[in-house]
Amino acid sequence: MSMIDKGISIEKIKKVCDMVGMNEYIEQLPNGYDTIMGESGSRFFGGQIHRLALARSLIRNENVYIIDELTADLDGENEKIIMNILAQLVRSGKLVIMVSHRLSTIVKANEIIVMDNGNIVASGTHEVLIKECDVYQKLYGSEWESYCNLIHYTSDDDIN
Repeated sequence: MSMIDKGISIEKIKKVCDMVGMNEYIEQLPNGYDTIMGESGSRFFGGQIHRLALARSLIRNENVYIIDELTADLDGENEKIIMNILAQLVRSGKLVIMVSHRLSTIVKANEIIVMDNGNIVASGTHEVLIKECDVYQKLYGSEWESYCNLIHYTSDDDIN
């Protein structure tokens, strides 16, 4: 993180890494906070890379954050950590614009903009869209159906 801006203090780096739940892991690395991440974050695994990417944006303390598929391909635990951080940003008055194909990550958003074939077809809260927007209903329904199928196929009953 300090490679981008040499003026960033180690205290500030540690603070944002603690916010994203990475401080303990980084301190256990052989070189701690002096560790070079490696090409494409090769020293870290999926969820850690996403959390470090978020930490890199948090360190600048901007008023607007544009998040593009940050929770894609994450396990539930890492997704929850990141979603809690984004909720904290919103509560502190920051604007978070989130692009996501995983609708479960945006159901609590103040406003959801629904696009179809590159065009905005509706906007509103989850509650409004689920009642009034056919495109959103279909997207949400297919995601829910996929989730239910996953649970069904991984249940203990199916293993026996």
